[in-house]
Amino acid sequence: MPKLPAIPIGVLYSTTGTMALNETSLRDVIMMEVARVNEAGGVLGRPIEPVALDPASDWAAYRDLAHILTQAHHVAAIFGCWTSASRKMVIPLIEREDTLLFYPLQYEGEEQSPNVFYLGASPNQQAIPALEYLMSAAGGAFSRFFLLELTTSIRAPPTAFCAPSLKPRAFRWPIAQSSTSRSATATGAPKSKRCNASGQAGEAPSSPPSMAILI
Repeated sequence: MPKLPAIPIGVLYSTTGTMALNETSLRDVIMMEVARVNEAGGVLGRPIEPVALDPASDWAAYRDLAHILTQAHHVAAIFGCWTSASRKMVIPLIEREDTLLFYPLQYEGEEQSPNVFYLGASPNQQAIPALEYLMSAAGGAFSRFFLLELTTSIRAPPTAFCAPSLKPRAFRWPIAQSSTSRSATATGAPKSKRCNASGQAGEAPSSPPSMAILI
């Protein structure tokens, strides 16, 4: 029986540059799964042949290498991209070439393409089930929620957040955050009050237990 030709697939993850820390492991997983499938006989008797290219964390390079994968290697599908920036660079090309992209991560939503398998959840798919559980009796019957943005930017230093009334039932400590960074005080920005171990700083109105969600 003649040997059937391999099925080429593209692997488009950065192994160099700033995204290498995140994307190298995804590349390795794809290679591991391809080896496992091939050892089991391949797909419909045909082995899978991965073609791995390195975009080097350059968003435009994702598009250019996706073009090479579709035109030079004639891949059946591309497994790749981590950031939304790289995904959005690739989508117009794969739609034009009618190729499939398997995107592994959660994303912002508000996007749909017949050529993309979005393997991660959009925000509503993550937040709504969690909130429904937290509002149920089993989840603690919480009725108030707070979104606390944590930032480490020098230009926008963290703002002190002191709220002794926020004692989430899911944790055993009050919500507390230290005062603003040194860079803020050095430029004449007002110092924020520092919370002590009990989360007390000045006067704060009492309120029922609440859930704090950090983003």
